[in-house]
Amino acid sequence: MDTQIDRRFKRAWDFFTTNAASLVLGTLIVCLGFALVIPGPWVALNLLGEINDALDQKRPVKWKTTYERTSTFLPAWGLAAVMTFGIAVGLMMCVVPGVLLAIAWFHAATFVARGTPVFQALADSFHQLRRPDDYVATLLNSLIIVACALACSFSAVFTVIALPLAMAYLALCTLESAPNLPPSAVTTVTLDATA
Repeated sequence: MDTQIDRRFKRAWDFFTTNAASLVLGTLIVCLGFALVIPGPWVALNLLGEINDALDQKRPVKWKTTYERTSTFLPAWGLAAVMTFGIAVGLMMCVVPGVLLAIAWFHAATFVARGTPVFQALADSFHQLRRPDDYVATLLNSLIIVACALACSFSAVFTVIALPLAMAYLALCTLESAPNLPPSAVTTVTLDATA
């Protein structure tokens, strides 16, 4: 069972407080992206990728990367479509298969944010669960992410705190469960305003 939840949540909170301004700006861009629907998964995956990179490189978060990484648009939508369809079918079958898929695919978004292809990320996330204890630990970690998501539904103030906190927690879960991850392969493309 995962005994590091308190320490991981504290690390996620410390990461949030250290990078609060950039994370709040990035979260506002994510909220705008979801309000416009089409860019929603893309900017959310970009923010998660930037959180991964900042944790890996021990540097501050750069909020502009939420819209600068153009190479993640199709993978973000591919992951959103596959996970939504798979979990929805599982929930319609008998709830339990959908919950098990959600647990099995817990780390997939982080892997895609690091540049792994969608189906490979789903498979790698599933293969993270080797023992019955891994399912319990991932379920507990998932409940923390769900609690943060529920906090987002109360007000905009909670959203700008809970969303980046949940992303930082997810990134830390993945980094700690798969310590041999290669550095992010996502490239940053800067949009030139003068062109």
